[in-house]
Amino acid sequence: MGGDVTVFTPDNVNATFISYQINGCKRRELSRFAKGTTIIHIGTSDLEKCHISVPCSEEQDVIVSFFMTLDDQIDNEKALLEDWRELKKGLLQQMFI
Repeated sequence: MGGDVTVFTPDNVNATFISYQINGCKRRELSRFAKGTTIIHIGTSDLEKCHISVPCSEEQDVIVSFFMTLDDQIDNEKALLEDWRELKKGLLQQMFI
């Protein structure tokens, strides 16, 4: 982000929590500052304009755990859906032989 890489290490913040914030609700806000077409950059000065609300560390952990559980469920459902698609494909091939 800007230059090569901007690194920030806030105190008492779960890195996964920040990742969910940036890739979730703050994504649209940050996309306004994106520059470039092939390689997208966001400058440090633009990052400073983005404010992220951070609850206490216990609440962060609960939120992260909740979203990680959802991500796992989504991955499992995607795998199950792919299995069903393969079954459908196989059955359709058998129908039209």
